[in-house]
Amino acid sequence: MPPRWLHRLAGLTALATLGLISVGAIVTSTDSGMAFKDWPTSAGRNLFGYPWFHDILVGAWKQVAEHGHRLGGVAVGILTMALAFSLWARDPRRPMKLLGLAAAALVLLQGILGGFRVLLDARAVAFLHAFTAPAFFALTVAIWVMTSPGWLAAAPVRDPGAGVLRTHCAAGAVLAYVQIVLGAAVRQLGLPVRYHLGMAAVVVAFLCWTSLALLKARAEVPALRRSATAVAGLVLAQSLFGFTAWYSLRAVPHPRADLGAVSHTVVHVATGALLLGAAVSQALKARRWLEDA
Repeated sequence: MPPRWLHRLAGLTALATLGLISVGAIVTSTDSGMAFKDWPTSAGRNLFGYPWFHDILVGAWKQVAEHGHRLGGVAVGILTMALAFSLWARDPRRPMKLLGLAAAALVLLQGILGGFRVLLDARAVAFLHAFTAPAFFALTVAIWVMTSPGWLAAAPVRDPGAGVLRTHCAAGAVLAYVQIVLGAAVRQLGLPVRYHLGMAAVVVAFLCWTSLALLKARAEVPALRRSATAVAGLVLAQSLFGFTAWYSLRAVPHPRADLGAVSHTVVHVATGALLLGAAVSQALKARRWLEDA
């Protein structure tokens, strides 16, 4: 059995990744991705030697956002490498070792994509960077769930509809990811927002229906009840935040310079990542706790 601290390290990595995604949303929403023309240096200075606090004092917010995103990326990279090494050394399960290696490879890819986004000044690369970020976050959430004491001590229950519920929960996680990718395409590639809005209706309906079906079938299982409740609650919150972000972008003449519009977008992006994480957790727990009758 892996040590308890391994689960805590996975949770810290997932939390740091969520923070990094939020800072990335600030960078995109304020059009700060090219605040520096160089990488991995910032204005020719070493990453840790750049006078970041001076920028904060003088209000150079685009540089603050972009350099903060770079520092956050380093922090997440260090945590991920520590997590991968710890999984390989202390978790006896081979799948967990492979998930750790996958996380290490994906975080390296993210760093490389972030660098090429700057060096090439390419929105397409920025989209790829935004495409892989939620996948990496979902992976850290999966590791966090699968290293928890509850996962290790799970007592599966038999249910005649287990196969259908497991499939629907997995499909819900996939739909949540596709919706985030569409949102990234809207921000980075100029995809018409109607595609993102149309998909939102599908995701909301499907995730709500899946969570209610899970609650109706197995509300007596605490792990499944908590996951289904979290997904349903986040769907409702994300719908509200999505409408607020959409309205702000339409109502404000210069949304990239408006604190309210930027804040609404960042909250929407962060909640979308949380919803993806909850959907992934729900899918994993449905597979772990539900057996075919």
